[in-house]
Amino acid sequence: MIKAIVISFLVLVVSSSIFYAQDRGEPIMVIGDSLIGKVVEGESIREVIGNVTLTQGKVVVTCNKAIQFLSRNEAELIGNVVLKQDSLTIKTEQGFYFGNSKTTKSVSGIVLDDQKVILSADSGEYFFNEDRAFFQSNVKLRDSSMTLTADELTYFQTDDRAISVGNVTISDDDNVITADTLDHFRNTKHSIADGHVKIVSNDNNTIIFGDHLEDYSKKKYTLINENPVLLQIDTIYTAEDDSVESFRIDSLIIKCEVMEGIRDTSTIFKAIDSVKIIRGAFASVNDFTLYLRTDEKIIIEKMNEEGEVPILWYENSQLTGDSITVYLEDNEIKSLDVNSNAFMLSQSK
Repeated sequence: MIKAIVISFLVLVVSSSIFYAQDRGEPIMVIGDSLIGKVVEGESIREVIGNVTLTQGKVVVTCNKAIQFLSRNEAELIGNVVLKQDSLTIKTEQGFYFGNSKTTKSVSGIVLDDQKVILSADSGEYFFNEDRAFFQSNVKLRDSSMTLTADELTYFQTDDRAISVGNVTISDDDNVITADTLDHFRNTKHSIADGHVKIVSNDNNTIIFGDHLEDYSKKKYTLINENPVLLQIDTIYTAEDDSVESFRIDSLIIKCEVMEGIRDTSTIFKAIDSVKIIRGAFASVNDFTLYLRTDEKIIIEKMNEEGEVPILWYENSQLTGDSITVYLEDNEIKSLDVNSNAFMLSQSK
């Protein structure tokens, strides 16, 4: 009977120790030039000053001063704080390290460098067990090909993924995208943007608005499938009189249900379903438009045999046909070709 009680007691003690260790996590170790121990409101505290080094597993922290809370397995880090784990480095002036959850937090400006990206913000947290960062306020993420800014950003280091919220802007050699939220995958250079989306081309003066965008930078392809509107503003030279040059601002507007942008050797935009086009004296209603900006050509077609016949208005004429090609020159309409079931109605002046 006594033997059974002793065994039960030992099992209880061992189990309690295991659960306690799991709850606490690995103890943090702190060393430095000088150490002051004291008890504040019943809690044991160590102040370590000068050349401070804190270690927990692979995490190594250096700073000028650390205040270690023994029972909580935590430490406040003060002055020239540098946290390292493998290729990851985090720098701040003041912060905290929580040993039980293996996380760090700072509200004194924080910079993360994992040799893939540099991430900075006014405040931030890093979860070492999850390889995850959550940064807030004036967030900026940079790598070799793009810059991303936002109000909040969650960075998944292992997945090379960043989820941004609030006043998001991402820019690369091709485009500048702004949105309310953006999910960016670094390896594939794939971005998904939602809410008040705007994409501005760096190669030309084209802007596309919408509510949902998917951009595949490696493939040079963009999809906007919620309320897309394309706006292109061109400055057109009109005349020269007494050494005074005259210019006219001309805009192309394309509205549709789905828009695709293809950036390769030429710039191509596809407008699909319920397409409306306006440009100066030219307008059209159709179900499919192919705008070849580089080739200065607009092709308007029926979606299929049962589709609506495209309608085009130009100056005083209305044209219909299964396929209409508009040729441009210096951003002005040069000629029109109407193929199959062509019909034209003109209003005399």
